[in-house]
Amino acid sequence: MNYFDPEHIDKIKELNRSYVRADKLKRLHRIYNYSKNKFDLNLSRYKGIKVKYILFGEAPPWTEEGIPKYFYSNIESMLHDTIWKAFFLDPLPKEMNSAYSRLAKKGFLLIDTIPYALKFNSKVREKEIYKKLILEYLSNEVKRINTILNFDENLKIAFAFRINGGKIIELFKGEIKLGNQNIKLISNNIAADGSGFPKPNKLKEIFELENMNKK
Repeated sequence: MNYFDPEHIDKIKELNRSYVRADKLKRLHRIYNYSKNKFDLNLSRYKGIKVKYILFGEAPPWTEEGIPKYFYSNIESMLHDTIWKAFFLDPLPKEMNSAYSRLAKKGFLLIDTIPYALKFNSKVREKEIYKKLILEYLSNEVKRINTILNFDENLKIAFAFRINGGKIIELFKGEIKLGNQNIKLISNNIAADGSGFPKPNKLKEIFELENMNKK
């Protein structure tokens, strides 16, 4: 079983004092393990496939109880629908393996920038500790996936959320190394609109999907 970094526990508590409680930390731990395992399972879908499109998200959603919800474990969220509409003309399928396999075949991958299902808000996102968590986790995760995945020479990157995306651009000084490429990180590639959520047309623009075969 995978366990979250014990050195991050104090940072987590600093971001949100409610996670001082043992039951909250236990649930956070459960969501972390669940989402990490589902993400790694999804990586196995890219055998012989080059990653062409990366969408940086923020974190798995917090749930109080039951089976955790995560991008790669259910296909019922607005984010799933948004991404699907950017790539395909047909409706989002209800069968998860089919949906994730088709996204993988297109070369799409979502990567969260923080692995902890915290309750984020604008105040939390302005804390220095928020930036430290992003930098520490995402730096290590990029190194890890660089040893697992192959990337297309025209790799495109988008950011799902405005504040989170801005922090990534700032922390990585506008550039990130994926495979043997140094990819520019720019604010124009933030897919969120005024509502705070990404939209299909903006993803199409960033990923240059307009003339793509959508089968």
